[in-house]
Amino acid sequence: MFAPDIPVFRRGTDSDLHVEPHEIEILAEVTSTGSDRDRLTKMNRYAWAECGWYRIIDQNTLVIDVHRLDGDLCRQAAAIALGTAAPLPGPVPLTIAPGTLT
Repeated sequence: MFAPDIPVFRRGTDSDLHVEPHEIEILAEVTSTGSDRDRLTKMNRYAWAECGWYRIIDQNTLVIDVHRLDGDLCRQAAAIALGTAAPLPGPVPLTIAPGTLT
């Protein structure tokens, strides 16, 4: 398993040292030079581990891709672009404007 850049745990999760995949509500990765790893390898692994939501924050384009687990695959639920303030789909209500991220 990978260590995600931003994990959001399910309510009631009580562990500082070890969290089971089913205890993770949302995972987010901020892209780096190897963004294919975030978009392919990690996404497939997180789907296999049954993590419900996966977000990719592209630091070059300032687009947030939101993916939701659908069966055993992650499917894109939204793409929020630079200059757009929009609610992120998912279990945690959040509105964000990617252009304001620094």
